[in-house]
Amino acid sequence: MLMKYMLTIVLSVQLFLFTQYSIAQLSSSYDVANGELSIPCVDILINGQAAGEGGTRQTFSLSMSLADGRLSAANLAEITTSDSCSASFDSATGIYRDTVDVSGDSVELTLTYSGGVEFVPSSVFFQRDFITADLNAPPGVTTALPLPTEIDFDSAVLSLNDGSAVPDFVSLTDNEIRVSPTATDSGAYSLRIEWGDQVEFLNLTVENSSASIELTQLPDSLPQFSAISLYSDDSIFNTPISENAAIDPNSQTYIEGLNISEQFVIQVGQYSSTVFFAGVTTPLSDIALPCGEFWELGISEIINAPIPDWAVPSNDVDGSAEPPIGCGEESAQDNFMVILDIDNRCEYDLWQARREDNQWVASFATAFDMDGTGVHPNGLSSRGSGFAFLGGVIWPSELAAGEIKHPLSFSYEFPKSGGPVAPATDSDGVSTENFALPEGARLQLDPDFDLNTLDLTDHEHTIAKAMQEYGLILVDRGGGGPVGLYAVDPSSSVNNDYLDSWGDEDFIALDNLQIADLPFRVLLLPPQDENYRDSLSLADNRCISYQ
Repeated sequence: MLMKYMLTIVLSVQLFLFTQYSIAQLSSSYDVANGELSIPCVDILINGQAAGEGGTRQTFSLSMSLADGRLSAANLAEITTSDSCSASFDSATGIYRDTVDVSGDSVELTLTYSGGVEFVPSSVFFQRDFITADLNAPPGVTTALPLPTEIDFDSAVLSLNDGSAVPDFVSLTDNEIRVSPTATDSGAYSLRIEWGDQVEFLNLTVENSSASIELTQLPDSLPQFSAISLYSDDSIFNTPISENAAIDPNSQTYIEGLNISEQFVIQVGQYSSTVFFAGVTTPLSDIALPCGEFWELGISEIINAPIPDWAVPSNDVDGSAEPPIGCGEESAQDNFMVILDIDNRCEYDLWQARREDNQWVASFATAFDMDGTGVHPNGLSSRGSGFAFLGGVIWPSELAAGEIKHPLSFSYEFPKSGGPVAPATDSDGVSTENFALPEGARLQLDPDFDLNTLDLTDHEHTIAKAMQEYGLILVDRGGGGPVGLYAVDPSSSVNNDYLDSWGDEDFIALDNLQIADLPFRVLLLPPQDENYRDSLSLADNRCISYQ
C-alpha cells in the first residue's frame, strides 16, 4: 500500500528533555499501530532559541502523530538534525527526510513543513532489503547486477538517492542494473529503485585504481585499459565523432584509394609495441639516442627514465634479418617499446629500442604527459605524425568488454606529401597520388550502417562499432598491403590476453571487414600544414630530460 497524503495533517509534537545520553544509541521508529513517529535525534528551536533548560541547545525526542493534534511547543521556528542523526531537514524547502524502522522493515519517510505547526507527510516508502549486495564496477567494463524477482520491473524507476537522474552510464534494463563507466566516472553513487510503495537502495562504486597495476614484476595479464586513464578528456584519442560531423568533399576519392589496401590487419605481435609499467621504485636508466646526433638535434640521450628490468621491445623479425644499429633508419624493424610511469603519469615511447653494452639504446625516444593531449605540439614523436604511440591502440580488456571508447590509429601505404593536418603536427607522408591521405586524417564507418548484416566475429564487431562511433586516425606510414591497426603486444605480460578473442598470431586479418564492402568516409580535412618542418622541435614537458 502506497501511503501518500495529499492533505495537510497537523502533527502532535511532544518535547522530552534528555540529558547525558548517547545519540548514537537512539534511532527513529514508526509505530504502525498508533501512527506515531519517534525521532530522538533532532534539535528544536523555539523563537530562534534552543528549547533546553537555560536556553542551551538540547536534543529532544520529537513524537509526531500521523492522525491529528497540535504542537505542544508554540511558535516552532526551526528543526535541525544532530550530527549522528540519519534524518535531514532542509529549512529552505521545509522537507524533512528520515529512514525509520517499521516492524523490522526500513521505511523512508518524507515530511514537508508548511509553516506554523503543520507538516504534510508527502510520501512513505517501505524498504524490504531485497537487494543485499553493493555494486562495484571498474571503468571500461560493462557490469550487470541481476535484481530480485520481488521488484516490479514494469513500474520500477531508477534514480540517484537525491531524486536526480542517474548518469548516462547507468541503466535499468529488464531485470538488471547495467553500468558501463569510463575512467572519468570514478566515484561513489547512491542509487534508489522505486516501485509501488517500495524502495530499494544500492551503493555503486566505480573505482579507477592504478594501484592494482603490477609494478614489481612482469604482470600475469595486462591491466584494464580504463585504469590507466590515458590523455585528457579533450584529446583526439578520447573524443567521439559528433552526429553532424562534416564530410570532406573529396571523401569518395580518398576512399577509392583506401580500397587498394582491400582489408584491415591488426598488428599485435609485430609492428605494434610492448607496454610496461613503472613507479617510484623502478630503477632509472639513461637512454642513448643515436639519431639525436645524426639528425643534428643537439642531444645524445634521455636521462633518468624508469625502465623495469623485464622490459623488452616488440620483436619485428619479419622486417629484416638485421636489427637496427646506430641511427637505424635503414632497418625495416621498428621494435617499439612503451613505458608508462603510473606514479608520475608519464609515457615514454622508444623507437628501435635495444640493449647495447648493458645500456638502453633507442634510435629515437620521447615522452608524453599521460594527462595531456597525446600530441606533441611541435612534432618529433616516435610516430610519423607527432602523436603518442598508445593513442588509438587496442587493449585486451576492451575486446573482453566488447567496447572500445576511442578512435583507432592506423598506418597506410599512401600518406600524403606536403605536411600533416591538425591535430597531427608532423608527417612522414611522401605520396603524391590524388587519393593519398594526409597524416592526421580521420575516417569513419557510416554509423547508420547495420553491422548485423555482416557475419562478424566478436572482436570484428567491437572494432567496427568503434569505427562508427570514434573513427580511425592516420598516424604513420605503413608498408604495402592491408591497412594496419594496432593492439598492445602480448609480450607485455606473462599470459597472452588475446587467446579468448583472436588467438596467438602476430597479425590478425579482419576478413569480414573488407574495405570495399563498407561505407567509409573521410571527415572534413583541415588545410595541410606545409610549413610544419619549420616548427619541429624536441618535446619540452615535465616528463623528459635530454642531455
